[in-house]
Amino acid sequence: MKKKIFHLITLTFLLLSSVSFAATNPTWDPVIITITPASPAEGAVVTFSARLVNDMVRAENIKIVGGVDSTELFSNRYTIPWRGTQDVSFTWTATPGSHTAYFEVDPDDEIHEAIETDNLVELSFTVTEADEYQPNLNFAPAYFNWSPFFFNAGDTVTVNYLVHNIGDDLAGPFNVGLRVGSTIVMRNRHEGLLSGTTERGSFTWTADCGGALALVADCDSEVTESNEGDNTITGDHFRCVKPNLYINRISIPGGSSDDDNTTCSGPPYQLLGVISTSSEMAVEDVRVIAGYAGGSVFLDETLARIEAGATDSVGYAQSWPVGTHNVYFHVDPDNNINELDEDDNYMTYTVISVDCSDTGDTGDTGSDTSSGDGDKTPYPVNTWVKILNKTALAAKVFSPNQFVSVTGAVGISKKSIPGGLNKLKVKAIFKKFASPKSITVFEKIFSVANNSSQKFKFKFRLSAKLADYELFIKVDKVPGEAMDKLRDNTDSVMIRVRR
Repeated sequence: MKKKIFHLITLTFLLLSSVSFAATNPTWDPVIITITPASPAEGAVVTFSARLVNDMVRAENIKIVGGVDSTELFSNRYTIPWRGTQDVSFTWTATPGSHTAYFEVDPDDEIHEAIETDNLVELSFTVTEADEYQPNLNFAPAYFNWSPFFFNAGDTVTVNYLVHNIGDDLAGPFNVGLRVGSTIVMRNRHEGLLSGTTERGSFTWTADCGGALALVADCDSEVTESNEGDNTITGDHFRCVKPNLYINRISIPGGSSDDDNTTCSGPPYQLLGVISTSSEMAVEDVRVIAGYAGGSVFLDETLARIEAGATDSVGYAQSWPVGTHNVYFHVDPDNNINELDEDDNYMTYTVISVDCSDTGDTGDTGSDTSSGDGDKTPYPVNTWVKILNKTALAAKVFSPNQFVSVTGAVGISKKSIPGGLNKLKVKAIFKKFASPKSITVFEKIFSVANNSSQKFKFKFRLSAKLADYELFIKVDKVPGEAMDKLRDNTDSVMIRVRR
């Protein structure tokens, strides 16, 4: 360590009037080391911290060290941008006597600096010998309470406590602090406590939601205690609670199937938006709007109250013309409710309305009578299925009994006939490579509109045996499918199981 002495009050800097080329200039700001506790006793865990500020060009991979007396206890490298800051700290277990703590930047002169004389900052301090008898301040949990129990930002909250001295000696004057996150936002002054005595106190606090809440006895470290680790108390529910509203889902109950967004044109279908709340607070006067994305609003409704952890719904029914309709639901569009998450209040949804007068959705030949003489003209179709995460599955090595997640899509193209729905069954078969034995791991029927597709996802558990396996997915074609396209009805991937 370079031996330099800096007095905390009279410390000055030698400033360079100019430099001939670009240099960095990290400096300690303020030029002090913070020590906690302020007056440590023997055996206390002491924290030393400082802040480095770079007011010139970016400092790359700059080294910072720190320690006590001649012992280096901290060393790390940082990149600090222009006008950036870097906080550093380390801890030390106090021993009696006079000591000097230090931080030094660029101790090996690796970095070109505008000012080379301000790299070291020091703090001299004294550690007292541990007394045989010392006070010990903490809180009685049974007397720690607050009202109202659940509170939101802006509410007035009363926090009550009982602080007591369970140590063997008098505790001098100290503060009890109300801490939000890492900041003491309020303090109560106590003039001291005899050994074995208690004193009540309370805070009247205008709540905000800046972080976890706690009470800290001797929050400014004025009292040397036999145990410095039991000064803080908090409760599982002593925190600022915000409600949270979100769009749970949008659906069309009674549509062409239970899990898709396709309707038939003609009859009215209800578009349903499901609104949910977090489990901690009920919410009142919840406004919900819905409309066409980028267009007009067709629903504006206010729900009187949604209980904590509950759901409610709003709906809009109409006949949907043939085509694609992009719609949305938006809860609390005016931001009148202060929420934990404001980014989950809006959801979009696509309604696909098709002409169901076509026979494609009933499993017939998919043909139509196009002339008055009763001759039937076929309309070829092409069904297809794909494993969408095929590349990732083929590249991965799985462990025995591991779950495999598969995503895929099934679709249909049908020439000349507008609209129409088709029932397609997707089936996934899993078997050992080159083995005739197989098991079905997924099977589902989808209603797919002409010239459209649907995604699907499933998961299954692998065998415990180490081997190469094949996963086959196939879709049953509809009648009238073009024979040259049958190869699109299957897809497969190899699954490797290794230990």
